[in-house]
Amino acid sequence: MSAKVIKTITDISEQGMSEPYRCIAEDDTEYYAKGLRSTRTSQINEWLCANMAAAIGLPIAQFSLLDVPEYLFEELSDQQKK
Repeated sequence: MSAKVIKTITDISEQGMSEPYRCIAEDDTEYYAKGLRSTRTSQINEWLCANMAAAIGLPIAQFSLLDVPEYLFEELSDQQKK
């Protein structure tokens, strides 16, 4: 599965310990993307769990690997980059 490119970062979620970013990807679907507030291990664990849940038929939200273009990251405020 190839990563979808994020085209817009709308805001930071008020829920969730890692304060994920709300984003719109190139497929015009809204995603919650874990960012710098989460560890790489946390991101890998979530990816593995989502794929296992999908494989056994559990009802889960649509998920995908996401790519943040450098220019989009640079447009974030300092507060959003933390």
